[in-house]
Amino acid sequence: MENILRSVLFSWRGIELQTIPLFLVVGLLSGIFVYWRKIKYDSEYSEYEAVDGFLRSLLGGYLMGRAVFVLMNIDVLGLYPLNWINVVLYPGFNELSALVASGGLLFWWCKKHKFEAWMVLDFWVRSAFLGFAIYKLGYFAAGLGFGNATSMPWGIVFPHTITPHHPVQLYLAAALGIMFFVLGKIEGNYRTFLWYRGKRKTAQAGFVLSIGMISFGMINLGLSWLKPASFMMGSFMADYAIYAAFIVIGLIIMMVRSGRKIGRRK
Repeated sequence: MENILRSVLFSWRGIELQTIPLFLVVGLLSGIFVYWRKIKYDSEYSEYEAVDGFLRSLLGGYLMGRAVFVLMNIDVLGLYPLNWINVVLYPGFNELSALVASGGLLFWWCKKHKFEAWMVLDFWVRSAFLGFAIYKLGYFAAGLGFGNATSMPWGIVFPHTITPHHPVQLYLAAALGIMFFVLGKIEGNYRTFLWYRGKRKTAQAGFVLSIGMISFGMINLGLSWLKPASFMMGSFMADYAIYAAFIVIGLIIMMVRSGRKIGRRK
C-alpha cells in the first residue's frame, strides 16, 4: 500500500504533479458543474451570473481558510506576511473555515443580487458534498490525513507508519458521496413532505441545506472519535462542539424555513 499511496503522482525535471492539489481541482470542477447544471435547468436565473457568484464565494472561502490556517500555524509561519501568502513553501488552508465562509458569502451574494438565497444554497450544498468527497479521496491517495491506530482488519498501514490506521479519509469520502445522492433524492421530493410544508401552499427552499448541515455534522462528529483533533482549545477537543453546532444550526434552519416555531400551540 505504501508504494501506491504517494503525495506526488509525477515528477520530471523539478516539475511535480501533487496528489492533493489535483484532487482538489477535480473536486472543484465537479462541484461547479453540478451547481451550474442545477442553475441552468432548475431555475430561471442566468447560469453565468450565478456561477460568477459561486466562484467569488469560493475565492472568499479560500482566503478565509488560508487566514485561519495562518492563525493556527503562527508558531511556524511567524509574524511575517510574506510567509502567510507563500502558498508554495507553506501550502494549506483550513477546510472547514473555507467551507463555512464560502456558503456564507454565497448567501450574502444572493441577497445582494436578488437571487433566492435558500434555493441557491440548496444547490450549493450538494455541489459542496461532491467536491469535498473527491478532495478527501485525494488525501487517501496521498497517504495523508489518516485516523487513529486500529486493530480492525480494514486498517491500512500508511506511508511512514508501522501499524494499521483507520482510513478516515475513505470513510468521510464514502459518507459524503452517499449523501450527495441522498440529497438529490430529497431535493426532488421534499416539497411533498406535509410535515415540512405545514399549512403553506408550497414548501420553502432551504430543506436540502438543513439536511446537508445536519448530516455533515453527524458524519464528522462520528468520525471525530477515530482521528486526531483538528481544533483544540486547551485540553478540550473543540471538534465535538463545532460539528454539534452544524447539527443544531441545521435543525434551526429546518424549523425556520418550515414556518414552525418552538413552543407554538396548535
